[in-house]
Order: sequence, then C-alpha cells, then structure tokens
Amino acid sequence: MKKKVLVGMSGGIDSSITALLLWEQGYDVEGLTLKLYNECDNSCCSDVAIQDAKKLCQKLGINHYNSDYQEDFHKFVVSDFINTYLSGKTPNPCVECNRHIKFKFLLKEADKKGVKNIATGHYCNIEWRDGSRVLVKGDDEAKDQSYFLYSLKEEWLSRIIFPLGKFKKSQVKEKAVLKGFDKLREKKESYEICFIPDSYKKFIHDRIGEIPGNIVFWPDNKILGNHNGIYNYTIGQSRGLNISYSHKLYVREIDSVSATVYVSEEKDVFFSEFKIENINFFSYFKKIYSKDEYYDVKIRYYSKPVKAKIKNIDWENKTAQVILENKVKAVTCGQSAVFYKDNVLLLGGKISHVSV
Repeated sequence: MKKKVLVGMSGGIDSSITALLLWEQGYDVEGLTLKLYNECDNSCCSDVAIQDAKKLCQKLGINHYNSDYQEDFHKFVVSDFINTYLSGKTPNPCVECNRHIKFKFLLKEADKKGVKNIATGHYCNIEWRDGSRVLVKGDDEAKDQSYFLYSLKEEWLSRIIFPLGKFKKSQVKEKAVLKGFDKLREKKESYEICFIPDSYKKFIHDRIGEIPGNIVFWPDNKILGNHNGIYNYTIGQSRGLNISYSHKLYVREIDSVSATVYVSEEKDVFFSEFKIENINFFSYFKKIYSKDEYYDVKIRYYSKPVKAKIKNIDWENKTAQVILENKVKAVTCGQSAVFYKDNVLLLGGKISHVSV
C-alpha cells in the first residue's frame, strides 16, 4: 500500500516539483492549496494560484483540494504586519505565516484526510542529531529557507517532508524542463511579500493613512525634518529620508509613541547586544548549549551569519540576551535572529531590544 502525503501547492515551480518528486518516489500524492489572500493575483495563495496548482495536479493525475483560511491569515499575518510597523519595528511575515498558518493548517487538513505526512517546496532538510530531529540548512546555500522555518514545532518534524532540501535550484529547473513543465521555469517567482502587489508603504498608507512626526538627529535631538508615518522607515535605512545634512544619515531608532524617527551617522547604527523574545527552542540545542560558546546567527534572511553568545536564557518565558562577537550594523527590532551550529538550526526568536 502506498504511503500518502499531502503537498502544499502554490502553482509555482518549487511546490510543483515537490509533488512530482514524491509521486516518482511512489507516494500516494494529493495536492492542497491554502486560500489565504485573494486581493492580489500575485499571491501564492490566491484563486490564480489555486487554478495553477489544480492544472499541475491534473497533469500528474493526482487529486487537488483547496481550503479557505483567509480570516486566519488576515489576523496572524496581515494585521501583524501592519501593527508591527506601527510599533516602530520591522516585521517578517513569512516567519509568521509558517508559525501560525501554513504548516498548522496543512497538518490540520492532513488529519482530516487521515494522512500522516505533509510536504512543501522549502529548501531545507530534516535530519537526526543526538537522538533528536533537527532542521538543517538546504544544500543550495543561495536558496536555503531554514531561516523562515525556525518557529516550527519540533513534534511537527516527524510528519514533514522537504524533498528539495538536497537539490540546487538549477536542478529543480532542469527537472521541470525534463518532465515537460517548461512553463514552470518561466513563471515569475515571488521574492517580495506575497500579499502586497507593489509597495508595502502604499499598502499600509491605504489602510492607515498618514501619521506625521519628526525626524530627529541623534544624539543632540535636533529636528531635521518631518515624515508622514513611521511605517516608511526601518533601522539602517539611508535612502528616502528627505532631509539635508552634511553627512549621510541612517535611521537609528523609531519611537512609536511620539512618532519620532531618530537618525544618526553610520558609526552610530552598529550594535553589540540585543534581546530576543518568543524564542522557539529545539531539544538538540538544550543538549549542546554552552553560555560561553559562540554560535552563528543570522539577524535577517539576506545577512551573512555572524558570531554571538547566547546569555541569560529564560526557558519558561522564552527570552534571552545575545552578545555579538563584533558590532553589527542595523540590528532591527521585529526581525528574527536565527542561530546555527554546523548548519543545524538551534533556535530562533524575535529581536525585541538592541544596545550599543
């Protein structure tokens, strides 16, 4: 009897080849598209995506379903995205989607069908270390998506399959062509926020309007100009400040209470410490943790890993202090800090406070 697997499908190349690979491996494959946002045709979870995924499943001769979770997506992803910017922080909606939506509801739908395993097209691996399942970076360093997956519950890992973890993106494209799915290779991939068709600033402005405030030089508190909303700014930003000064200035801090954007010279946007909250620990980390060891940490998806120690862990309240080996530019509240050792994901959490 074939082993069943439910594949999360967006109609794009990665999820489609995921379904194809599992089908070739002898799985009884079914496709599921979560309808999460239908206000943008570019969304990976819109009616357009559903139709694309359905057509692919028809070619493979497998069943396709869709389930509507738009209300949950608005609550946990879209509203969180807007509110995080309004609090002076910079959100990461992909992390929140994986935390609250995608895997949770794929597993829920799998349970309804009596299916144990789910699969997605993420470039990541699940392996064993010291008796525990762990997330490991995808073999394609340029496409590795483990950063976005740190919030997965450890008990979910026994049910998740990541067929693309050992593949290079170029191999996935070659596979699509080889199997006659040339259009998949040509289909535009989404590298931006899936539910925003153009500018995130316009997206928030259209829903919130203008919230004016001052742009102030740090540290002498001199007012240099004004703005129409703190959501237009993020830590480390230097373009689009619309102020005049003798040196290039960067956003250093954002005060949501007074709607003040503090700017400074570049040397003053480097930080040595920060705190993280809402931490998701994997049991493997607890087995190997040492307060004196330096771990690799990524403070945003596109950043290179840097060395840091993890101090003052509050296991119950899921907070910790991070001490960087060297100061790092533009550590940003709201973004995720994800820690690794030898490519194994150990833990991750939201940056909540930064210190010089």
